Amino acid sequence: MKVILSVPVHGNKDLPIGTLKSILKDADLTEDDLR
Repeated sequence: MKVILSVPVHGNKDLPIGTLKSILKDADLTEDDLR
């Protein structure tokens, strides 16, 4: 199943707390997958 995810990009601003974890969860990825 393909899923389209939107990732917010706002210049040099940090992502709000929980946003990255939410994106990873939606993409069925873990923090280790990014390392």
